[in-house]
Amino acid sequence: MQRIGLLIAAMVAILGGLQLAAATPPQTRYRVEPGNVVKDNPANPALTTVGGTFTLVEANDGVPPHRMDDGRPFVTGGACMVYQDRDEAFACTKQSDCEAHAPAGGFAYCDAGAEHPTCWLKDASTRNGFNEDQYLVDDRCIKSGFDKSLIADKVNTLPTGPARRAGALRQKLRWRVMTCQGLVQGGCRDQVREGATYTLRFGSIKQP
Repeated sequence: MQRIGLLIAAMVAILGGLQLAAATPPQTRYRVEPGNVVKDNPANPALTTVGGTFTLVEANDGVPPHRMDDGRPFVTGGACMVYQDRDEAFACTKQSDCEAHAPAGGFAYCDAGAEHPTCWLKDASTRNGFNEDQYLVDDRCIKSGFDKSLIADKVNTLPTGPARRAGALRQKLRWRVMTCQGLVQGGCRDQVREGATYTLRFGSIKQP
């Protein structure tokens, strides 16, 4: 009888666990999705500009938000325009491989998930205050900062800037949008370890 009682107790515990799992919906996941590059083509190539967009979207392959605030996901991150010279693309397998190729005062990022991973560059930029959502803005980026969340499904438009680097006469730059998503709050700001505190995503490439 004691064995039967233990068996019944075990079955009740299992059924209770199954009911609890059924009653708890899976946690919604999100990703900061890079959009396409927007490039104008004036008659004078020197006046060509580039910009782009990014959006926080629900995605099965995304990550859980830092928390929920009044039913809304709290996710930190942002995006920047990054470039690469078509005739001088540096191969990489990890972020540290690109550090030596960063422009003065700027940054370099490895698209390690590409079929042929290469470095993408961002020049030193000037901070331009805040936009209407109180996100940090510079001449190539928008960043939520530490205590602001990106807004789900809102398309964020990056600042438009020259498609050519200042002072360079011959260049064949290709551009794309790169997003950063904090896996912990402030992960993109600190960028301690990719894959642990933040993750990068790269959008489609706009050729010269």
